[in-house]
This record gives sequence, structure tokens and C-alpha cells, in this order.
Amino acid sequence: MITFGTKKTGKGPFISKVRRWVEEALPPEHRETMVMVNELQCFEPGCAPLETVVTLLEENNPIMFKLFKPITEVGQEEVIVELRRRLSGGALVQHVNGESAPPAAAHAAAAADVSICEPALS
Repeated sequence: MITFGTKKTGKGPFISKVRRWVEEALPPEHRETMVMVNELQCFEPGCAPLETVVTLLEENNPIMFKLFKPITEVGQEEVIVELRRRLSGGALVQHVNGESAPPAAAHAAAAADVSICEPALS
């Protein structure tokens, strides 16, 4: 038997919170962008067992970033930093021995180069 969408994980409120953080931080030119947030199990070597994946579904140009931790451990500040980095053209961070942190310079460049609405951290 094939079933879709029947597995209840209790993560809905966390997914909604991360999606809201992204939507509130999007600059005006991206306000109509659909935001998709998922927690995925990873089987690649050096990968965290669970990772949070955020995808901006822009027409002809989807933008994705990963946070190498379960959705329940994701914080607003790290979501905003990665969003800024990706919107400024930063490369997608891949798995490196289970670590995900890009160089600090990438974070600083993202903060300086992209105009993003600043939601209140909660």
C-alpha cells in the first residue's frame, strides 16, 4: 500500500516558525516567493542525521539552503544569516565531515550586501 502525507512527526509548528522567519525577512523583490521548509534524513557520509532544508521557489530560479541540524534546533538568527548569504549569491554549503558552517567572511558579506527586512528575533 502506498500512502502519502500520513506520517505525523509533531514538527509542524517548528516548520511553520522557520517558514515565517524566512517570509518576514525576504526583501521586497522576493515577497511573492513561495517558501518551502523540510526536515530531511541524510544518508551521505559526513552528513548530520537530520537536516533542515529551506527552498525559495522562484520562477526559473529556485534558491535553497541547508542547516545541518534537526528543525527543532534551528534558530532564527542562523536562518536569516543563511538566507542573506544565499540571496547575495553565496554558494550552497555542502556536507564537510558533518560540519556546515561557511567561512565567517561569507556571513559578513551576506549581512553587508543584501537588503533584508529585519524581523524581531523571537
